[in-house]
Amino acid sequence: SGTRVLTLSAIGIAAGAAIALSLDALTGRVTVPATTRQVDDQWLYRYRGWVYGGGFGLQLGAGLLTVVPAAIGYFVWILAALTGSPALGGLIGATFGLGRGCALLAGAGVKHPQQLITFHQGMQRQARIASLLVIAVEVAVLCAALALLILGRAT
Repeated sequence: SGTRVLTLSAIGIAAGAAIALSLDALTGRVTVPATTRQVDDQWLYRYRGWVYGGGFGLQLGAGLLTVVPAAIGYFVWILAALTGSPALGGLIGATFGLGRGCALLAGAGVKHPQQLITFHQGMQRQARIASLLVIAVEVAVLCAALALLILGRAT
């Protein structure tokens, strides 16, 4: 029945969110399995800026094709699958990809390799804020899934 599928999906989403939250809250003490693959920095010297930016943006937006710094990168794929809806799953994936890809907009004014190094150093200084935002999103998803479970049992 539809209610059973919704309940199983909500349980899966809650479990996934709890696991991702636990791993991301322990950043520095626990690391998620990840590739170290990144867009080749030699592209900066070989190709036009839009090629480098586009290649980096596509790989970054996909979430799993470059460095995966947090469990949320894996959880988004699980969340999208557990919705049971290609449209909703696509929306979740697109939103996540857009959010990751927007990091490129922050560096839009960077014109030279030294500026890029300075920009990356500034981003590193903001890493803790980004981690807290990731944790907040995971808490929100976990709460929403738990609310679905509780409301589903109350009706």
